[in-house]
Amino acid sequence: MLFAVAAVLCPASVFAQAMGVANLKCEYQRQPLGVQQSHPSLSWEITSGQRNTAQIAYQVLVAQSLKQLAQNLGEVWNSGKVTSGASIQVRYAGQALQPAHTYYWKVKTWDNHGGASAWSAPAQWQMGLLAPADWRGARWIAYEPLPAERVNVLPVDGAKDTYRDNNTLPLLRKSFSTKKQPTKATLFISGLGQFEAVLN
Repeated sequence: MLFAVAAVLCPASVFAQAMGVANLKCEYQRQPLGVQQSHPSLSWEITSGQRNTAQIAYQVLVAQSLKQLAQNLGEVWNSGKVTSGASIQVRYAGQALQPAHTYYWKVKTWDNHGGASAWSAPAQWQMGLLAPADWRGARWIAYEPLPAERVNVLPVDGAKDTYRDNNTLPLLRKSFSTKKQPTKATLFISGLGQFEAVLN
């Protein structure tokens, strides 16, 4: 009897408060950089203080800034309420994603007990460069060996060899200044894992 009374006095909103959304991932990573998929996979986990809780619907918002996301605008993608228990490999289906842009997103879910979660904490991902055109005419900087006719070899006739030419040392430095105080910068490097980048 006491349990029945308690159930009447505890509306679904109580269970909704106990339900949450956590561990948001894009392409199976938290806050990833350089995402190479034009329609990345999103995933999350639900948490609940009530047993036998399952997700029955979700809503995803994606925005270009945390401010817009906090206002629940979702101008990049608003999935609307989707009736589905899926919480992994949910494909992004919004506007075309721009190279090197950062996107912010959050999730809300509904459960089989009639409860709804609050919006999750915001997460983010940054797009990589998806097509050659995204490099916008950038020139590749690479190791440049000397032509074969200029390569010095060890002498075989006893004569003294002189080394006047050497392969170009792949050490690069670029000095630059900015007109405005930068708030964010991304360095794209393709070096087969063999590089070291230093700023200042």
